[in-house]
Parts: sequence; structure tokens; C-alpha cells
Amino acid sequence: MSSPYANPTTKMGQKPSTTENDHGSKSTDQITDTSTPCKGGSTHFNAMPVVIRGVLYQSHKEAAEALGVTTSAISQRLRVKGHAETVGLGLKGASIGNTNRAREIKVWDMTFPSRTKAAELLGISRSQLTKWTSPKASKWQQNQLLIHALRYKRERDKKMAARATKLGR
Repeated sequence: MSSPYANPTTKMGQKPSTTENDHGSKSTDQITDTSTPCKGGSTHFNAMPVVIRGVLYQSHKEAAEALGVTTSAISQRLRVKGHAETVGLGLKGASIGNTNRAREIKVWDMTFPSRTKAAELLGISRSQLTKWTSPKASKWQQNQLLIHALRYKRERDKKMAARATKLGR
């Protein structure tokens, strides 16, 4: 049994006529061209009108320039979600600002500006810090975190004492 897609022939056994469009792709008479030509007469899919958040743009390019994204971002959103309402709004859809910014972390009585900085100062990896501060951390992991925290605190206090004596002279 042969696939109807294996051989591009019409029902009468004739090959469909093909024409090359203005962007180099070939189209057949069997495919209905739903794109509308824009300013330069182009029928490329990026030249098709698109509505995003209630605004009609004459092309993907025009929309991309207005929203500060690429034409491929718009095309991908249309292909994946079926609409482009959330394009250019960030990962969460409508979140404003950097929602992935560093947050303070408190390790016992010490506060660090971020997990990355805390791990660096404690002399461990960020993934170790994440595991060791987890509510599911084992007693051994909690003890390791305590050891590293006390070691850091001792070194910090030594540096502060040395600085104080230097300033006192």
C-alpha cells in the first residue's frame, strides 16, 4: 500500500505544477495560498497580518519591531500555542521585571544576598547549598552546612579583628 504523500501526483497521474515564490520556496497549485501580499508583494508567512493583544499588525516583522521580539518568536508562539498574546511578556506570560533575580538567604544567623554568593563564601557549590538547606536535608548534610558556616564565620571574624586593629593604630 502506498502513501498518498510519497509521490506528489494529482488524481489523474499528472504532476502538479510548481511555481517559485519570491522567497525561494516552491508552492504547488494544490496548496491554497492564504497569505496576503504586503508592501513589496511578498507572500512569505512573516508578511501575513497578525493580531496580538488586540492590535492588528500588517506583518510579523512589524509586530516584532513594535514588541521588541524576533519574527521567529512570534511564529513559534503561533505554532505552539495557536496565538501570540503572550509574546514579549517574559517567561510567566505577564510578569513585569526580573522574576528570577537573586533573593536573600539566611543560614543560621548569617544573611547572604544570594544562594550563589552564600555558596561561594561558605566554600561549597550552589547545588550543595540548595540540598543542604532543603527541608529534606539529612542530619549529616545539616551538620556539613553548620561546619562550613562556622568555618566561614571564624575566618570573617579574624578578618574583621585584623581590620579593627589596623585602624586602631
